[in-house]
Amino acid sequence: MSEAFHLSSPEIEATIYYLSTAEGGRSTPVHSGYRGQFYYDHADWDAGQEFIGQDQCVPGASVDVRMQTASPECHVGKLFIGKEFEIREGNQIVGQGKITKLIREDFQART
Repeated sequence: MSEAFHLSSPEIEATIYYLSTAEGGRSTPVHSGYRGQFYYDHADWDAGQEFIGQDQCVPGASVDVRMQTASPECHVGKLFIGKEFEIREGNQIVGQGKITKLIREDFQART
């Protein structure tokens, strides 16, 4: 069995529902370490995912994740608990997520 995947500096926790194949999602499971496009506010961002308590998620199911962005400076002041986002592969939406915790406090949206 392989070692579990761990992010070096997770910044966000979220719950992601991966669409079923019938809903237009993937036909294969997603595994911890997946780096689909993190899409919010009309922009795609690269963000790795570390699954919490499981190694994979089948289409049509949800998973709790920690995420780490590749460009953290771009997210400062833009996120909040409850913010919804999509996970995309190109233009195809494969998942729908919601932020449950901001580990990196400077990501908090300024009101």
